[in-house]
Amino acid sequence: MKTYILYSEEGCDDCNRLKNTLNEKGIKYENRDINEEIPGLDPWRNRFSKNDLVAEHSLPGYVPILEISENNSKKIMASGMKFEERENVIVYENIDEIKDKL
Repeated sequence: MKTYILYSEEGCDDCNRLKNTLNEKGIKYENRDINEEIPGLDPWRNRFSKNDLVAEHSLPGYVPILEISENNSKKIMASGMKFEERENVIVYENIDEIKDKL
């Protein structure tokens, strides 16, 4: 079974468009707002998790970033300034390109 984690932030139009697409396609996902403060937890937990992904996979620092896991493998889909495809990582120039690949 695939699991989806979406790193986003409030007020991000691309994040909202991707959320709407996931919802329309019936894809269940965990949304991690990078600015959300969670009582009892490190208030920067989601931001640090996103930053770890960015560093580990040499991603642009923008949101949204969609992490798709299945059977111990991980695929990262992110938006950026130019198209780039590497092992397990795809960076799209336009959020609509991500939506079309789900």
